[in-house]
Amino acid sequence: MMALRMRVHDNEPIGAALRRFKRLLYQRGVMWQVRIRSGETFIPATQYRRRKRFKKRLKAREATLQAQKAGEQPVACLEEATTAFWKRTGKP
Repeated sequence: MMALRMRVHDNEPIGAALRRFKRLLYQRGVMWQVRIRSGETFIPATQYRRRKRFKKRLKAREATLQAQKAGEQPVACLEEATTAFWKRTGKP
């Protein structure tokens, strides 16, 4: 990590100096390094709910595919069902 130096100008409000300092930290990537090294990343509530819904749908699709493979659920073509499963299973 490299040293950062910033001068506070005469008669500069502390709020303006802090904003400049914060911008300097983000430009140099210091905040990104801190986040990565700490191992903790903030996940917004909307992303958390989205991932939860995705996992639930994935689990249901997987159960359907397994039932079709076991013969418990009717399917026209098992190969097409498998292909459709993998096509619909995308990124969260």
